[in-house]
Amino acid sequence: TRERKVNFLLQPCVTMNLEAKDRSERMSQLKQLNFAIVGCGVIALTHAKAMKQTEECHLYAVCDIIPEKADKFAAEHGAEKVYYDYHELLADTKVDAVCVCVPSGTHGEVCIAASNAGKAIVCEKPMEITPEKIAEVIRVVEQNHTKMQCIFQRRMMPVAIAVKKAVEEGKFG
Repeated sequence: TRERKVNFLLQPCVTMNLEAKDRSERMSQLKQLNFAIVGCGVIALTHAKAMKQTEECHLYAVCDIIPEKADKFAAEHGAEKVYYDYHELLADTKVDAVCVCVPSGTHGEVCIAASNAGKAIVCEKPMEITPEKIAEVIRVVEQNHTKMQCIFQRRMMPVAIAVKKAVEEGKFG
């Protein structure tokens, strides 16, 4: 299911900062991470559902520039904190990781700010809309040694795999 795929994609953030070599040992040492969702639109619902299904994740905070939207989303999904400015959310020391669910073309701005704040990042696709902006996001994340996961859930679908294979084999003009 779609939620299961998101849970799998949250895993890099869930297991960050753990030194144990064995996965079961790592999971036993795991603390619950406080996640925040920036952007309370349609895709945010998938992230909230995934967190509810993953005991290591806690939806701690939400943020949206439309106060009514943020308030409603927080109430429906049990978030403790509500923000209307993502900079204020990123200043909250209780936030461990941020799901970037804002409109395309603004992902990079939020990801860079989150990385500069030392937060782990789960970014919806696309990471950004130009190669230059993508390179800047990657540069900042690497410079800050923060964790980032960009969601590309369709890349594992059978049709996507078949098209990729056909392209690699030169079957298209």
